[in-house]
Amino acid sequence: MNFWLNYCVHQWDEFVGQNRKNYSLFGENTDLFMFLNQNADSFINYRIISSNVDATQLDLESFAFESKILINAFIYLLISSNIGNSNNYARNSWGGSEETITHSKNEDFDEIFNEFLVKRFQTNIDEVFTALNYADKFVKLPMNFQVCSENFDRTTSFDFQVNLKENFNFILIFLFFLLEKL
Repeated sequence: MNFWLNYCVHQWDEFVGQNRKNYSLFGENTDLFMFLNQNADSFINYRIISSNVDATQLDLESFAFESKILINAFIYLLISSNIGNSNNYARNSWGGSEETITHSKNEDFDEIFNEFLVKRFQTNIDEVFTALNYADKFVKLPMNFQVCSENFDRTTSFDFQVNLKENFNFILIFLFFLLEKL
């Protein structure tokens, strides 16, 4: 799942970087929308997504969803909260107390995110919406950044990069090692 996490957030960052001027929604501060920039906002976004993904790995229900769909649902929920629309998706009650997320009220963001999904994953936002109800319960978990330090400075730059080629090479070396043992 971590491979998919790094791949999806990398794809999103590339999409925002290539389209930041095309959409006024991103504005001047694209850091609120990024995951792998070397700054505090991006680091916090990445930590939130990775914590949510880690939490899903403890729940068997997560295997009902493709990893890329589930992670993109988390990206959608986090970014929509960054633009001030957390919990701003429409909900319908379907018998009893069960709620189902049906669509977002932020149509501009939905169009942008759908374009991202179509171009990068050959899927669409409707498929991601199938995982939103599941992902939403993890987004509500409290996050504690005190592990960073008591005096966490949001202006501090963090030196972290995801090198997909290096990760892939490491996986290949590990697989060859396992094959030799068989």
